[in-house]
Amino acid sequence: RWAPNAEGGRHSAFTMVGGGFGPVDSNGYGVSYRFSAPNLICAHVSSKRSASNTDSTRFVGKITTALNMMRAVFDRIEAVNRQKAHSSMGSDTPTGNVKTLKQL
Repeated sequence: RWAPNAEGGRHSAFTMVGGGFGPVDSNGYGVSYRFSAPNLICAHVSSKRSASNTDSTRFVGKITTALNMMRAVFDRIEAVNRQKAHSSMGSDTPTGNVKTLKQL
């Protein structure tokens, strides 16, 4: 779940306290992150406003999209595993979750 912090103009209970890394290159980004809870990643992205090729808000959007896509893959694996477990109830044949990774 992405919740922009107060610097982005919206208040959030998930504001990352402490800051992060500034951009190493004048035309690059500074990124820090931490795993704050089992389902929560806090990130700090910065860039220089003078750099015409950087946009921290857009970069955060791309990171969010990528993480959501990864979550969808894991959600799909979990759904397939649940379906297999449900359909094999009462069967004497053992089932394994490794095959479902290959099916996706």
